[in-house]
Amino acid sequence: MTVKISLSPEERNVLQQILLIQSQRAKHPITLHQLINDWARFVITVERGYEDSIYEYANDLSTRDLIQAILDKAPSRLRGKLLAWIEPWDRRFFASTKPVDKSVRSSGEGDAAPWHARVPIHLGVELEEDFRSEGIL
Repeated sequence: MTVKISLSPEERNVLQQILLIQSQRAKHPITLHQLINDWARFVITVERGYEDSIYEYANDLSTRDLIQAILDKAPSRLRGKLLAWIEPWDRRFFASTKPVDKSVRSSGEGDAAPWHARVPIHLGVELEEDFRSEGIL
């Protein structure tokens, strides 16, 4: 999956600065293309049936947290362009998950994000057991 977003030089500059800050926080390089591709792959996996553990699921959700951090810092025009790429994947994620009362992430920044309180409709055995043992299901 290749992501091509047409950005002005100024928008590229702003995005570079945001990504630099996020990369420093994460202690590894982060690119927009990588984040969008990772989110898309995760969504496809959720649609097909998520087989990994709750820890992997929560970790995969953190990709969307990073995307949100970028969106929150982006000026409105840049944000709009980025949302055009993210929103279809978000819609697919929400369509292939169901809401739960308890956040999948037990603590940490971003727990209020709506994707944290959703679980795949098609659960693998391990993930279902993890959710039950954590009181999520």
